[in-house]
Amino acid sequence: MAVEGPEDLALILSSLALIPTQQTQPPPPEPDCLAFNPPRDKAWLRDTFDRIPRYLFRVSTPTSDGTTDDVWARSRVTKHSRRRAYTRDLMSMDESTAANMLNLHLRWKHDPEDNLVSWSSSLMFAIQYIIYRHKTDRPNPALSDLQLYIIDTSKFEKGVFLRDIDLIDAFSAFDDGLDSFGDLRRRKHASHAGSFYFGEYLSQDSLRIEGRCKAVSADKIVNSGLYSLRPEFQASMAGASSSWANEVIRLREVFFANQGNNRVPATAQQLKEAVRIADEFGTAWRIPVAAHLLALQPRDCKQEAMLEVFRHTPFRTRALANEDINDLSQPGRPLVASSNSQLPEVQLADEILKSILLDIMAKRVTLNIRSAVSSIKRATDRLKSLKQAIGPDEELEGSEPLNSPVRSLAEYDPMVKGLGEILAEVEKCFRQLQITAPQPGVRDDDSDKGVQTKGKH
Repeated sequence: MAVEGPEDLALILSSLALIPTQQTQPPPPEPDCLAFNPPRDKAWLRDTFDRIPRYLFRVSTPTSDGTTDDVWARSRVTKHSRRRAYTRDLMSMDESTAANMLNLHLRWKHDPEDNLVSWSSSLMFAIQYIIYRHKTDRPNPALSDLQLYIIDTSKFEKGVFLRDIDLIDAFSAFDDGLDSFGDLRRRKHASHAGSFYFGEYLSQDSLRIEGRCKAVSADKIVNSGLYSLRPEFQASMAGASSSWANEVIRLREVFFANQGNNRVPATAQQLKEAVRIADEFGTAWRIPVAAHLLALQPRDCKQEAMLEVFRHTPFRTRALANEDINDLSQPGRPLVASSNSQLPEVQLADEILKSILLDIMAKRVTLNIRSAVSSIKRATDRLKSLKQAIGPDEELEGSEPLNSPVRSLAEYDPMVKGLGEILAEVEKCFRQLQITAPQPGVRDDDSDKGVQTKGKH
């Protein structure tokens, strides 16, 4: 009908208000993760869930296929489309499809369906990758636009991460390209002692990392003294070439030369720079970041000057929570996973971290020993005072009714002597207390595996 005036318009609007509208349901909340759920024929992958390193690193650039921020780490497909999110477990796909996706991801091939996200246990690898992306991406990103993330994998449920080479072994039979790539992974470098293995781990879909990660821009890391820890990084940054994988292998060469005799103490300047960079990551991350930084070169993990740094602020106050010590002492839940021998920098970081934690534990033990010694001394002094006040031949009043096993103060003499001997032994142990860090084990199945990878970060 024709609207002839305000009255007609008001009537139409009131009529529309009476038309029932369809209620839209809010979308379901997004899950925090999509864990790998291996089927029965790949159940062996579940055994690897407990061998994930405690700390993993990821580099995020403006042109990364996926996206990573302080809340989410998303794959390429979830970055560009949420249409099939939450249900794309690699293990539930057709095996040929899954193998093809894995092959394309590891080879850096464009795949709009890529649902994988890469991480690395090697800080050396991550730093060299930052340099590589800074020099090769077009347009060249500023260092301030490149982010280094560290995550604590113990704060995620089991199955969120799997090692790349384990996934290759699980799916290589279904894709010739992936099978070939697996062979490359196990190939030793032609002219160096190391191999093309970079400690890559994969998550899938979208992973909520909020509260379980920390990111720092590359410019802060460089400007806080990175080049003091490995001057080769500065040469690589300034050089004309843009090597990445080969450069990491070259940096590792010093670890393999004269093994066992090539560890040198960190200088005061290097300790200072490691602490300065670690401070950029904040309280909860200082110790693991500093350990990985110091492990960029062969170090004596028991160096007293290094351990002394971690006994004082800012490390002593809040950086190491009580649960970290409890985790270390819980059987079946190691603080760090055993490392592949082809990742010497990761092995050393594990050793340094263990030495730091064991040193802190030793200090806590000594405090408890001091408290016990003080209690024994007080008890001994009180017994002596009681004996002197009452006399050696006096019987304890009420000893018969109470059926006391000590009928005379004279019987306290061997007790006092025994307490004195215990005290002397405790003090001797206290003086001799030395805590050493155990060497991390090497997984037999990895000891001969070299890796050629272009892990997609």
